[in-house]
Amino acid sequence: MQNFCDTCGAPCGKLKYCSADCRPSSKEYRARIRAEFIAAYGGRCQCPGGCYVTEPAFMELDHIYQDGAAHRRRTGARGYQMYRLLQEQGYPRDRYRILCSNCNLARARFGRCPHEDKVSQACRVIPDLEHPETE
Repeated sequence: MQNFCDTCGAPCGKLKYCSADCRPSSKEYRARIRAEFIAAYGGRCQCPGGCYVTEPAFMELDHIYQDGAAHRRRTGARGYQMYRLLQEQGYPRDRYRILCSNCNLARARFGRCPHEDKVSQACRVIPDLEHPETE
């Protein structure tokens, strides 16, 4: 089976790249995979409470049903390996999303993000203008 270089398209036998010059560094490769992952999930925090952080350095993978530990045990994937796994699956949105570090940590520690509580409190505080209470 003849393979072709991922970078320049030259024939390279069983290898993925024809030479060391065509092979990206591990750091560049991982950065590219992470950037693709972030872009595929919208490029901003997906917290339902309305956090709008967009800084890529703060973005993290969130397992919506909080089954990340079981998923890592089952697949053995971590970091960029997890991004590759999701890429191969077409970046599914039914179980995964990106959150900023703060929202993701809050979900892990408290089960929900404080942004969600602020939204629900705001909904309770806003008076019903169509049906004002009579005294």
